[in-house]
Amino acid sequence: MIRTLLHLGRTTQAAAALTQVHGALFWSLDAYALYLSLARPLFRNGWKQAPFGVEGTDLVWLWNNTGLPLSACDEHEEARAIQQLALDLFIDLDHPHGVLVSLRNLAIKADDVDNYADACRIAQLATEATAILGDEEDLALSYLAQSNHSCTIGDFKAAEFYWQQFAALPRPTTRSIYRPGWGEFALARIRWFQEHLDHGTLSPVEGLAREGNSRGLIRSLLWLRGEWHLSRGGWQEAATDFEEHVKMTREVNLIPSWSEARLALVQLKLGLSNQFDELTNRLSTVKDPPDLALADLCLALGDDENAKKQAHAAYRKAWGGGAPYVDWKTLQQTRTVFAALDEPEPQLPAFNSTDQKPLAFGSKLRAYLEKKASEKRTTKAN
Repeated sequence: MIRTLLHLGRTTQAAAALTQVHGALFWSLDAYALYLSLARPLFRNGWKQAPFGVEGTDLVWLWNNTGLPLSACDEHEEARAIQQLALDLFIDLDHPHGVLVSLRNLAIKADDVDNYADACRIAQLATEATAILGDEEDLALSYLAQSNHSCTIGDFKAAEFYWQQFAALPRPTTRSIYRPGWGEFALARIRWFQEHLDHGTLSPVEGLAREGNSRGLIRSLLWLRGEWHLSRGGWQEAATDFEEHVKMTREVNLIPSWSEARLALVQLKLGLSNQFDELTNRLSTVKDPPDLALADLCLALGDDENAKKQAHAAYRKAWGGGAPYVDWKTLQQTRTVFAALDEPEPQLPAFNSTDQKPLAFGSKLRAYLEKKASEKRTTKAN
């Protein structure tokens, strides 16, 4: 129906229909590539140019929804750009719920482009905004987001604190903003970072994800479980997880570069044959190369020169804007590669707050929040 409407030039109706089905495409089917194939004809002049005849709430949700599949397809800068446009329009439309959704999404987009300082800064802004604009579900989501971002940079005390705050609240029931098992997956990720992960922490995630028909969460669980088995030398179990992850990712026309490299590594450990050189050459040229996974694979193959090259690339990316705002786990894993190569760890500059640029939407958002807080105080007074 959407394709027919597009063929007829009825962009307004096509955009409205796409907004109606995006949840099923994303959460039940993992069909990000399919969504983009439907959305691209609407944006003939680029993602930042509003489609003809699409405006107001239809436009803002179209921009917001399109950001996620762009990220899933490694179009991170475009995703961040249209998410900022969505936030700007949500403010203009005085749409508090949309503002909070957009802020949470922008924090994830900053993480996607290795800007961990901005990810934490925006997540904190989202929590402040939730106190003014949100409800209990928004509050739970803001705590979960802050837990995830704190875990990424290795601040486990904060990650644990925010996760406990999230756990103390009822799980959100709105499927468009929360899928069953997300919170449990976040806890399992913290435990893996801390090297305390066990079957008891992992097992509830799969049941909740399958019960909630959340295909993306099932894929994420396969990745996490595969990494855990790999770290413990469980080659056969890791092979099973990464093989399934590759299969599920290819089924929806996404590129499983990380899990392909991991699968090759465990196949090598199991003594299985593979065209390893061809695989490493191909994966090193994709849009977002799995540098760390390639470094581990090259190291196992005895290709020290390429292992060193990939490890340096992984380290630079994980360093982000500098400590403490880094991809903590990747740095730890990359240091293991450097140690095996007897290669010194790169000395990169620490985070300097004076180099941090103001958020493009910061002033407008602050003004909006002040206005809404004032309205809230007036309502209470009356």
